[in-house]
Order: sequence, then C-alpha cells, then structure tokens
Amino acid sequence: MPNLNNKTPLVVMLVPLIDREGRNVAVVIAKATFDIAPEGHLRLSQQQEPIRFVDDPVGPEPTVPADLTDFKPATDIVIVAPANPQARQALHGRTIGVRVGALQVVKKVREPWPFGPLPRHEEPRRSLAGTYDEAWVQHRMPLLPVDFDPRYALAAPTDQRVAAYVQGDEQVAVAKLYDFGDARFALPGRAVVISGNVLQRQFTAVATLDTMLLWADAPRLTLVWRHVIRPRQKIEEVSNVHVNLARLRSVRELYATP
Repeated sequence: MPNLNNKTPLVVMLVPLIDREGRNVAVVIAKATFDIAPEGHLRLSQQQEPIRFVDDPVGPEPTVPADLTDFKPATDIVIVAPANPQARQALHGRTIGVRVGALQVVKKVREPWPFGPLPRHEEPRRSLAGTYDEAWVQHRMPLLPVDFDPRYALAAPTDQRVAAYVQGDEQVAVAKLYDFGDARFALPGRAVVISGNVLQRQFTAVATLDTMLLWADAPRLTLVWRHVIRPRQKIEEVSNVHVNLARLRSVRELYATP
C-alpha cells in the first residue's frame, strides 16, 4: 500500500478498490465530526466517528451509512436516527426541517425514519445496483454489472441530495431536532487537499465533500470527503500520499474551484 501522511486532525484512510470499470484505484476517505454549540459554533469532537466499511447496523434498516465507495455523484445529507428507542419515540410526530445552502427539506417523523439512509435492498436504491444474472456470472464477475448506476452509492433520499456537491462553507439551519432549539451554523470552510505521486509524477487535488450526517441523538455533524487516485495499472504505482486541510477560500483562489 502507498504511504499515507495525514497532516490533519481528521480520520483518514487510503483504501484500495476496484472501480466500476474494473480499474484498480486508491480512494482517500477523510472524515470529521463536530459538536454543534447552541450559539452556532462547530468544534471538533473529542470522539471522532470511525470510517465505516459497512452500514451500521448491517440489516434491513441501517442507521448509519457506510463510507466505503469510490464515487458518489452528489452529496448525501442524512439525519441519523437516535440509537435509543425512547429518544426516537420522543421525536415521533415532530416536524423537522433542514436547510443546507439552497437545499431545504421539511418532514414529519413517523414510524419509518424519513431522513435516511435508504436500505440497499429496497427501491429506489436496489434497481441501481445492476443486473446479477447468469451472464454476469459467466462474463463479468467479480466486477460490477455493466448497468450498475453510481447513484446506488447515495444513501440519502432523493430530496436530500445536492447534485453539484456541498462546497463546505454553506449556511446550515436545523429546526425542531435538538432540545436547545433551532441550530444555525456555517460549515467549517475547510478543504481537504490531497497530494502525492503516481509513477513519480506529482499531483495535487481537492477532495469532494460528498457526505453530511446530522446526528439526532446529540447536536453533532459529520462530514466526509473523498478523492480517487487512479494509477495506470497497479496500486503500487502510487506512493507518498499527503492529506492536508486548507482554507476553502484559499483553495478556490489557487485552484479556481467553484
């Protein structure tokens, strides 16, 4: 595996995967969890959420989506249901609203939790996984089916996705979720910058913020950034991967990002 130098307080992993085209890739996943203060400030939590390889729990109704994928075509925004059944019951019947930038969602909590994540085995997600038939077994396995849709990796309901991605400095408002009242804050305005080399050719790239979790059992926010490194053939061609945090404003000026 390539050497990973994490220069941030975030939880970072470098994961080898095979993408839907059958190519070897190295995926940098960076994850940060913040406490949301009533006055509207974000502070890095003392206990950081781990990078999850599977949905938690594994079963028909996942609560926390897995982080293991090479690509999401939008930013997922999920409210994680309380782990405690009594806390979940206390929210029953409450109308909860979330606004992230221009995206606004208002839903009433009923028996099924309406804010995701979507179970992988149910529609509208299941059909996006592709066709696993005898032709796939004979000609494609273990690669993904040719009709695999990358939207399968999105765990949020369709009305909780930002197609152009969350940038990282948007204003956020959360209504009727926490006991202290409505929460209003700005995302931290930081970018995750990945640098390294492939076959001794240097690269620098800005990771994509493609997952945002709000936790219902406590005022906390988790952000997940992702970047795919594509070697020519083998993972061993990648070496010396560095992960840094930078001001989003500076990154926009330097790399002319939106």
